[in-house]
Amino acid sequence: MKIGIFTDTFTQPNGVAKHVQGIAEHLSERHDVTVYTGSGSSDSYKVVNLPHKRFIFQPEYEQIKAVGVTPDCDVSHAHSPYCTAKLAFKTKAVVTTTHTIPQHMLSYLHADVLTPFAWRYLIRFHNRSDHVVCQTKSTERLFIERGVTKPTSVISTGLNVDKFKNGNAKAFREKYGIDGEFVLSASRLSAEKRPHWIFKACDELGIPCVATSSGPMKHYLEKKYPSVRFTGALPNGEICDSYAAASMFALTSAVETEGIVVNEAMAARVPVVATALEPVRDSVRDGENGFTFSSYGEFRQKMKMLWESTSLRDKFTSVAFKEVQEKDYSNVAGRLLSIYESLV
Repeated sequence: MKIGIFTDTFTQPNGVAKHVQGIAEHLSERHDVTVYTGSGSSDSYKVVNLPHKRFIFQPEYEQIKAVGVTPDCDVSHAHSPYCTAKLAFKTKAVVTTTHTIPQHMLSYLHADVLTPFAWRYLIRFHNRSDHVVCQTKSTERLFIERGVTKPTSVISTGLNVDKFKNGNAKAFREKYGIDGEFVLSASRLSAEKRPHWIFKACDELGIPCVATSSGPMKHYLEKKYPSVRFTGALPNGEICDSYAAASMFALTSAVETEGIVVNEAMAARVPVVATALEPVRDSVRDGENGFTFSSYGEFRQKMKMLWESTSLRDKFTSVAFKEVQEKDYSNVAGRLLSIYESLV
């Protein structure tokens, strides 16, 4: 089968790019896969580089022109509701995924007043497709409530479980000069992710913290929290190593459609304290396989509780590791292929 994957983010450090790279790698083992994007390349599948320039509001991202190419594929999967999707909709069968919600689109503009218009745009986008993939049950409910009428399926973003369970903690510590236990923060350093909650709590509790990401708030946060070790965005080969070296993982986002970093932590057997958003609670059940919280005070309290209890950490990681197996790319790819085959 010829599968076209369309994405406006491929080389950038975010969950969509991780998913596209991982699922394209897995699908290409048995199928002809082509990724249509801005910059980037792969030794395992074809990548078509479309004309692009740096995005004025976020220079690490690209503004892509969907021109000069006629996609040759049996089924198209659009992972971005932006420029590359124009090409996807030129093909016969189209699948979309609900990676994006208005808070993702508007965070850099601080333009909440545009949220209703963004929702209308997104719903029209998904209703042009033949099938809509949602990462969690709560995300599916949200998009249906907002007006999606096309068939939907709940399929996790996925990850390579074996890769995350075999990270090299020693290599990470040696490269970045890190000793002892620490809390890991891997989310993008932007306002909607609320990374300052993690750094503030660690400062107040005297807990070492390592941040392995980048974003528009990086320089501000480096100055405000000098005790935090900021590594910047890691090369793909070092991400698993960072989890292996961590003692705890924290996610404080104000908005998520799944929270792929939570799945990564679970696969690496790292205990999780995560925001109690519905999509995240589909993976993290408070007190069973991790902690969830609804306020900064509750987050700080549960951070302290988990940091001080190795038995609680062991309990959470044991349960979480068993459950995350179903989100391995092998299972995710199989479910996506079933959708593709039904449309061809």
